This record gives sequence, structure tokens and C-alpha cells, in this order.
Amino acid sequence: NGSFGTPRPITATPQLFGVQNLQGIAVDPVAGDLYFLDATRRQILRLQPNGVLGFSRPIVSPIPLPPELGTPQSLAFDPQTGNLQVLDSSELQLYELGKTGEVITIRDLSDLDLSDPQSIVFAPSADATDDPTNLSLYVIDGNPTRGGIVELSLNELPVFGGTDNSPLVRTIDLAAFNPPSPDPAGIAFNNFRNSLLVSDGEVEEIPTLFTGDNLFEATLSGTLTQTGTTIPYSDEPTGLDINPANRHLFVSDDDANRIFEIDPGADFLYGNADDRVVNPLNTQAFGSGDAEGVAFASDRNTLFISDGVNNQIYQVTPTGTIVSQFDTASLGVSDPEGIAYNPDLGTLYIVGKPATSIAEVTVDGTLVRTINISAANPRKPAGLAYGPSSRDPNGKSLYISDRGVDNNTDPNENDGKVYEFLVESSRPIVNAGIDRPIVGSTILDGSISDDGLPNPPGTVTASWTQISGPGTANFANPNAEDTAVSFSTPGTYVLRLSGNDGENTVSDDVAIEVLNPASTLFISSSASGTVGEIDFKDEDILAFDTLTGNWLMYFDGSDVGLTANADVDAFHINPDGSILLSVSEDNVEIPGIGAIDDSDIVRFVPTSTGWDTAGTYQMYLDGSTVGLDVPEEDIDAITFGSDGLLVVSLRGSSNILGVFTSRDEDLLAFNGSAWSLHFDGSDVGLNVAGLDVNAASIDLITGAIDLGFNNPFSISGFSGDSDDIARFTPNSLGTNTSGNLSLAWDGSAVGFAKVDGFSRIL
Repeated sequence: NGSFGTPRPITATPQLFGVQNLQGIAVDPVAGDLYFLDATRRQILRLQPNGVLGFSRPIVSPIPLPPELGTPQSLAFDPQTGNLQVLDSSELQLYELGKTGEVITIRDLSDLDLSDPQSIVFAPSADATDDPTNLSLYVIDGNPTRGGIVELSLNELPVFGGTDNSPLVRTIDLAAFNPPSPDPAGIAFNNFRNSLLVSDGEVEEIPTLFTGDNLFEATLSGTLTQTGTTIPYSDEPTGLDINPANRHLFVSDDDANRIFEIDPGADFLYGNADDRVVNPLNTQAFGSGDAEGVAFASDRNTLFISDGVNNQIYQVTPTGTIVSQFDTASLGVSDPEGIAYNPDLGTLYIVGKPATSIAEVTVDGTLVRTINISAANPRKPAGLAYGPSSRDPNGKSLYISDRGVDNNTDPNENDGKVYEFLVESSRPIVNAGIDRPIVGSTILDGSISDDGLPNPPGTVTASWTQISGPGTANFANPNAEDTAVSFSTPGTYVLRLSGNDGENTVSDDVAIEVLNPASTLFISSSASGTVGEIDFKDEDILAFDTLTGNWLMYFDGSDVGLTANADVDAFHINPDGSILLSVSEDNVEIPGIGAIDDSDIVRFVPTSTGWDTAGTYQMYLDGSTVGLDVPEEDIDAITFGSDGLLVVSLRGSSNILGVFTSRDEDLLAFNGSAWSLHFDGSDVGLNVAGLDVNAASIDLITGAIDLGFNNPFSISGFSGDSDDIARFTPNSLGTNTSGNLSLAWDGSAVGFAKVDGFSRIL
């Protein structure tokens, strides 16, 4: 009847191919190959489909197992590498094999606390921030009472240099507490009582040890002083920290996906009847499903939350608004469980896997250094606290809680510990600022953070030096983080800021592009676009070097409050680098000034230019006070004459103060009290319907006027469009303007369209 019908499945057992003790099956999802793990014959049998015959007559190839592999238990095919993974259940090892059986690598699984590993399989990563195509290997632990699934990433973590070996001060044995803490997780320094507060998230799972308490307060040297409980609101307190301002306790709970903020009541003791939950945060609201650790930064009024599954650090406000986040796997840390904030330096400490190191990072996730804690031989570090040293109140220490053997592996374990490591002098964090273009001179905006160690000297010294450049950089104060600098000649200079704390010197470089006034054209557009790999919008001003063809961002309007409705349609760059500018719309809010209209001019004084534009605005000209008070009197060009007078063009025809008439092709000069005609466009044929002079720049030496137009034009044999800049060489100006027009710059030749304003420094 034309129907293909239902295909008949081919049924066969592995024993038909000689398999005696099947311990695992794997499939290559692309090639369709089958793999059988035979524990008795110690081989993997590969079955390849045989053309149209498929598996009815497969191609069978044996792959021998390496002789050192103990007990082959399970098999998985890695689609990412094409290799095979074999679980050795007796030695708790994972063998990665090539398709001919060669050993690629052997991974030790003994630190995973597996009691009876049964099966392995590849599946998408549980990390919600990972690429969906990323695969992890999952190990099924088959213990009938304490089984579970463990996720492994087979991607090697990056290894970074700069590891510091901090001295181990002491080990506090929490098993000796009465009652004990077998699985300490969170730890915090209580600055009001000069003590440590430890939470145990699994002590209630060990009936022989649990007395109802899972909070333990101890002196810095390890003497138990108080106990308490979080059970009324959390039986899984995985992380702790304390707000030093109001003494509120933050408790993370990875089972409930909550951060609990606890008011300790009038006694300021944690874990008793007067504790009150005041602000529980749902961590899933910002994407965290495994909130292991929590740290409070009082100077930022934010929480930092470590997510073990997602390998993320989330920065949120106390009310749960996400501020930022960053990945820890790229820093060499997976499964980050513990986190602490260093208020002296403004950095974070993170601990996870590998268990023998701590990463110190900036709050935006830049690695500062790695601290080696292998001297303690930690097994499962789970919490971090930063506070005074137990031996020297002027020194600082990191306190690390270690869960030891998990109670899932040993239901009677009692091996919790806290390690104290002395925080030796951390290298200064130096930032020389962002690379930028400038005109003339600038203020270098550097910063140096330090922990005040070693002490003495207890301070850090700064120094600026010139690394390269075509001329000389002259620093006003080379020993100040923020200092003025001027340059002897245009070009690219590399300047270095160094910070020295008496033990370590750290440097950072910044590149300053000193623009050449003779070859630099400053230009803006009436639309967004891209030129020279620079993305720009209509509130931005670009710098173009006509000799080199290089484009740079000079003024990023969005950095300094100019929004989407604030098209910079007229501007002038002063010799000191400040900018006079006007916008195309009314009621545009300007920081520090308020609403301005399109007939106003403001002066922007930069402290930084380029992609990190910063500075302040000043009112320069209130158009409504000098007769510019109707819609047609929008300023759309700004320049200066050789006599020092302000010169502008207006968008439409106007009758200023009822006594002076101008049109959109004219340039008007203002002496502070009265207007006069500087350039009469109608005298040279520019009085064309729809044609507006929308940009101008006057050469103060020759008197030549560069002009931009809103539309294409053709006048007396000379033509151009809105991409071009025309040059008018005058014979005379004013009410009897005469001279010649020529092409000064062709924007289309360099990929720029819609000239809306331009300026030269002459």
C-alpha cells in the first residue's frame, strides 16, 4: 500500500558477542558505536554498525583494559573528546582511555567520599551559568542508606603563579568541643566579642553527637565559650558572617536557597530564643541554587554569596538586588564553599577545590594571589573568616573550617577542625587608570590599595614613571596617586604607577594618546554607527587622526549623563581639552545643571576622556537670555573667530531680539551683548531650500571656515553631501561675504556618515 510500515528492532544480547561479565554499556551518539565493558575478560568490546546491516552483523573490536586497573565497574563515552571513561571501584580511580585502550590519564576520586560507586554517565553540567553544551561526568554512589550522585568536571582548572605560602598558626580540634562540631561549615569573626562563631550544617544527622546545638562560639585560640542553634529557621547553616554595624548575623542555607538575616536581640548572642529573622533572601531570585558561603562587606553594604554548583560569586544588596557576579572556575577554584571579605584591602578570599589553596581576588573577580594552605592538610574546607591573629592583635589571620570526612561516608565521624593561617603582607593592588586620548595635559587617576602590612612601615608609597613615548612626560607630583601630567610632544605615552608596601612592589601601566592638534579632527554624528572598530552614538565625540587614519573615542556622552534623547549636535574643543556643546532637543537633563534647551551651550571640563569619560558641566551660554528663545534658534554649530568672539549657526531662520535677522546657512558672532553677521551663506549660494549649515570650525590663523551640511548640495560646480566637510576660503566676510568652496574632508572615504558636528584645535 506504499507504506514503509514499522521498523523491526534487532534484538541481541552482549553474550552473543562473547561478553561474560557485563559491567557497563556506552554509546557514541555520533558514530552509533556500542561499547560493552567485560570485567571478566578485562576488555571493552566495540561494536560498529556495518552499513545497511547495522548491528545484525556489526564490526567487533576488543579493546584491552590496562593491567593496573583494579575493579572495572562502569563505562561512559565522552562525546567531547571521543575517549572512554572506566570506573575502578576498588581503587576509587577514573581511567580515561583512547579508542585503542591507551591510558590518557588517571583521576583520583578518593577525596569525593564515595562509599559504593556504581555507575558513571555524561550529561549536561548542573552549573546554570555554563554553556548548555558543556558536559559533566556524574558518578552514582550506590550505598543503600547514604547514596547520591556526584558531578565531576573533567576540564582541568587553570593553574596560576604567584602562590604565597602562609604560615599555619594553630589547628583547633572541634571534635574536642563539648558538644562537638563534626562537620563545621560556616565561620565568622565576631568583632564585638573578639571570638569565632562556627556553624555545623550536618551535626543533626549524627544522633550520637547532636544535642540540639549547631552554633559554636570559641575564643580565637580555640576554647569553646557558647553554643546555640539555628534549627528554628535553618537546619543547614552552611555560611556565616556578621554586620559589624548592627551585629546582625547572615546565615546561608544551601538546602532552603536562602540567606537569613538574624537580629540577635538585646543580649547580642546568636542561637538563642530571642533571635529574629528580619530579612530572608531567596537566592534563586538571582540565579543561585547552591548558596554555600556568605560574606558581608560593610564598606560596600553588599553581600557576597558563593555558589558551589554554579561556580559563581554573586554580589547582592541586603535586600537581594543583584550587583554583579563572576565565575570562579576560571580562577582555578571549583565548588567554592567558603568566602570572606577583607575590609582592610577590599578583596575577597575564596576556598573550594583544590582543598589546599585559597584564592584572593578583587570584588570584580580578578585574581590577586593564591595562598597555599597545604600545611594543614585540609580535607574539605568549607568556611572562611578574616580577623585578628590569635597570637598578635596587630596581625591578621584567616580562619578556615574543615568538615573532614563526610558523615555520608562515615556516619560516626567526628573530625571537624578550624585552621588559623597568618595573613602575611598582601601585595598592593595598583590601578593606573584606563587608557585614553587627551588634548594637552590631563589628571592621572591612579589608585593603590594595601592591607597595611608589613608594619612597619604600615604605609604604601606611590611613584609614577614614564616607560615610553616620543617626548617627555612631566608629572606635577610623581609620588601622588592622582597627579597632573603634561607632555612635550604629541604621540602615545606609556606611564607606570608603582606601589611599594616595604616588601612588595606592584605596577600597572596606562597608555595616554596625546592628540596632535595639526592632524586631529573631532567629529560627531547624528546617528549611531561603527567606524574604525569604534562603536558610537549620537551623544559621543570621536577623534580622527588624518595622518594615521586612527579613530578614538574622545567623549563618551553616556558616561556623563547624556541619554538617548541628547544628540550632541554642536560642539567645540578648547585648547585645554574642555568641550563646549549643545544638544538637539529641549529639556535635556545635565548633571549638576538641570534641564537645558537646544539654544543653550554648556562647558564640560573633563577629568578623564575616552571610554571612561568623567568630569563636570558648567553653564556657558543661556540662549534664552540673549534672544535665542524660539524653536528655530537651536544652536547647531559652535566655533570661535580670530577676534575671540563666539560664532554659532542656528537650525532655522530667526529674528533675534526683533532687530537682527539670520538664516540657517549663516554664521553669527556674539560679543557678550550683541549679535552680528560673521558669514552670509546666501552670498555664496548656500541659500538652498532644505540646506542647513550644521557644523563649523574657523582656522584662527588663515580665517578659513570648515562647514558641514545636513543634506547633499551642489553649488557653482562644487558638490558634496552630509558625510563631507567643505572649506570656505574667504575674500571677505560679514554682510558682503565672498570666497571659494572646496572639499576639506570626505567622510565616506573613511567610513563615516552623517556629520553632525566637528572641531579642530588650531
